[in-house]
Amino acid sequence: MDSLPPAAVCDSIQHVFLDALGHAGITAPEVDNGSADACSGAVFFKIKRLEPGACDSLGNAFDDALNFCCPDLADSVQVILRVYDVPVPAGPVSDNLAAGQFSDCILPVVVLDSLPPQCQAPPDTVVLCENFDINQLDFGVPVFSCRVDSYGLDVDIDQFDSYCKQGVITRTFEVFDAGGQSGECTQTITISNQQYYFIRFPDDLFVTMCDTTGYYGEPEFFGIDCEKMEVKHTDSVFTVVPDACFKIERTWIIKNNCRYDSSQALVQVLNPEPNALSVHPDNLPGPVVSAAGTTGMWAPTRIRIHSADPDSTDYSIFWSADVNGYTYKQVIKVVDIEQPQFLACPAATTTFVDSSINDFFLWNANYTTVPDNPNQDLCEGGVDLRVTITDACFGSNLGVDYVLSLDVDGDDIQETEVRSNDLPTAGSVFFDNINNPAFPIGLSKQYDQRPVVPNEKYQFALQTVSVSGKYRTVRLAWHSAAAPTAYTLPQLPLGNHSIRWTIYDGCGNENECVLNFRVEDPDGTCTPAEVFIGGTMETEEGEPVANAAIQLEGTHPGLSTFNLFALTDPQGMFSLSVPTGSSYTVTPFRDDSPLNGVSTFDLLLINKHVLGLAALGSPYKLIAADANKSNSVTTFDIVELRKLILGLYLQLPNNGAWRFVPAGHAFADPNNPFMGGFPEFETLVNLQQNNLPMHNFIAMKVGDVNGNAATDLANVVVEDRNGPSLVFDTDDQLLTPGAVVPVRLRAAETISGFQFTLNYPGLELVELEPGAGLAAENFAVFNRENTLTASWNGVGRPEFTLHFRVLEAGQLRERLQLSNRIARPEAYSEALEIRPIALRFGDTGAVRAGFELYQNRPNPFSGATSIGFYLPEAKTATLRVWDAQGRLLLTQTAAYSAGVQTIELDNDLLGASPGLLYYELKTDTERAVRKMVVY
Repeated sequence: MDSLPPAAVCDSIQHVFLDALGHAGITAPEVDNGSADACSGAVFFKIKRLEPGACDSLGNAFDDALNFCCPDLADSVQVILRVYDVPVPAGPVSDNLAAGQFSDCILPVVVLDSLPPQCQAPPDTVVLCENFDINQLDFGVPVFSCRVDSYGLDVDIDQFDSYCKQGVITRTFEVFDAGGQSGECTQTITISNQQYYFIRFPDDLFVTMCDTTGYYGEPEFFGIDCEKMEVKHTDSVFTVVPDACFKIERTWIIKNNCRYDSSQALVQVLNPEPNALSVHPDNLPGPVVSAAGTTGMWAPTRIRIHSADPDSTDYSIFWSADVNGYTYKQVIKVVDIEQPQFLACPAATTTFVDSSINDFFLWNANYTTVPDNPNQDLCEGGVDLRVTITDACFGSNLGVDYVLSLDVDGDDIQETEVRSNDLPTAGSVFFDNINNPAFPIGLSKQYDQRPVVPNEKYQFALQTVSVSGKYRTVRLAWHSAAAPTAYTLPQLPLGNHSIRWTIYDGCGNENECVLNFRVEDPDGTCTPAEVFIGGTMETEEGEPVANAAIQLEGTHPGLSTFNLFALTDPQGMFSLSVPTGSSYTVTPFRDDSPLNGVSTFDLLLINKHVLGLAALGSPYKLIAADANKSNSVTTFDIVELRKLILGLYLQLPNNGAWRFVPAGHAFADPNNPFMGGFPEFETLVNLQQNNLPMHNFIAMKVGDVNGNAATDLANVVVEDRNGPSLVFDTDDQLLTPGAVVPVRLRAAETISGFQFTLNYPGLELVELEPGAGLAAENFAVFNRENTLTASWNGVGRPEFTLHFRVLEAGQLRERLQLSNRIARPEAYSEALEIRPIALRFGDTGAVRAGFELYQNRPNPFSGATSIGFYLPEAKTATLRVWDAQGRLLLTQTAAYSAGVQTIELDNDLLGASPGLLYYELKTDTERAVRKMVVY
């Protein structure tokens, strides 16, 4: 008999390491350190915790092994090793098993985790599109390792087509521990869009009476889930058919836009005609195309395609689950006995009131049958003679004729006709062609005596104003042989007239509408003739200034006060039509792009003038230099212009962008144009045809004294940036997040001035130390945009130090970037040469400003907005705009020269609903994307 228990000997301490997902375990023999039994020698082991733990799902029983998990991390777990001198069963046992034949020892187990933070993503999954909602991506959560302190989720939908609900969505979980280490795991969700639909094509029809809808049935579908079906048709009309007035062959095109391949053919489904009699009812039903074996109402049609076929055709042969699409020809035969219709034919006389002055070149001839009578300059007024027509069968496709009956000689009897099917020559009418038997076609009288070539003379025409479904609106109009599609409303003499409209369809049906109308001048304002006055806008150097606005404020003894406006064309010219006898004032103005042509180089020249070193040399340059409009040129003007260059001003507070002086003005003192003042407008009294003036002005771009402002509509200054760069040197350095680092920038040579815009993404500017000769006024800081601007003029090698707090790790050369967005980078040599600027980081190459896409302005916008960008070299670029749902709204490709460019967008073109939009600019080497908002 062995009545003594074995001797239990434990390790003094045991270390275990958790695996990637926070689990570890030890077996009982692993912690034994030489336990033995005096009699038998053989011993057996079980193990458990001294105190219950969260990692044992079966409770704290003696077992063959012990589990550890994250709650045990970095802790000392007290463990009991039980040693038996008799065999014990495998698995957990009760505490009183083999009482008196075991002994225990206790040891600490230290749980450690040496692995970086890790995670195990939920399993990849496949979802049918009809069961998928992108707003509810509930596809499980990951399992984390013990050291995970926090995690983030990035959802990548680049490979997901939201329109078709198909593709792959990637969920990437990034995990972090308290020490900054990270790891990640990824789950993919595949959304499957399987195409499987049946189709029933519309019946052929034999129509005896049309309606106005043009609806003759349409294809029907079964099994549409996520398919994006596009159904459209084209009509071919045949007017010579034996058994109807006309026939419509309506070709249907059906495709699923989520599967359609434009390079592959569509399946042509044949229209069955099983009976030789074309109007037989058996020929009318449209076929069903479905999978073979389908039963019920969607079973595939089985019928002879041609009456002579020996056997019927099973239309399942046209079906395929992967079909690219279908075409099918539906036949509609129409018998039509109905008249075409006028939407409204007025019974009462229509009156047109004219309040314009007389046009000397219209209706100014001898309107009598008496030869050599003096010309009669008739007063005329615009008339809008229109009708809206329709036909139940032919819709808007109707023939239209008119006969215009005029009372030209003012005797209240209509004597002159203009017939649309027998028009007179351009610019003339057949006077008295109704009543004079001696002249069955009338006397040719001119109504258009404008000084233009013959093919630019007005001629009566018929204009289609609009087509809306079955309805077409037409009106009487004038056009010319030189511009047949450029219609204008006709000007007809005052008096009582009429027009008879005749409309007809292709089946012999007609209808008429007669409209009586009167042209009146109740206020008597027709009498004054109008003449054209004009002028030019040019710079001092003779460059034409386009897009300058011209305001003419005028008075006339017989008219109300009037205001006229015009814009100068690309040649800098303008013209306005003004009543004779008027007195008026002409004032030009232009206030766009204040920074156009303005740079620190201009400040350098103005400063030399102020110091008496080099005069600006002309009264116009002095006016341009007066930025604050104080009638003097001082250092205060330099201060104001520098704020504009630095971006602190969007426009000068006390001045416009341009000023204008009449070209004929003689300055009392050209060296001081402000002495005695100078006019910025011109006035004329009692305008007469024999004394037509030219109003020419000299234009000055405020702030631009070296004359490089763009004067055309584009407002883009094309500059040479191919010369040697002026280099600013600094040392490259490694940037550690949280650190504050000094960055000293110094010009590599002596210069006379410089300006630039500097972007510093990933950094925050906390202090700026101007060097000798520089001051805080030479800089502007826009920390929210990670941007600063600089402008300085003087003589020396300027330097300054920027103190940045590092927000993102990287190299300094990756964080400092020259930009053209506000002040374009340029420097001025001692010889006053304009040179580009580059940054040099130690022994690396010099880097100029690169490709940039700017934020649109204004933003948000409702009507129009401008998108600016910078190209370091001439390239072809493509602009694309999407809405938040991923629909492509605009694609625009063009070739651009190097420099800052602007694209104007109008929401009428985009058709965007209020909300967020994305825009991308892409060249062959660069790409950038930004957001903008429509409200």
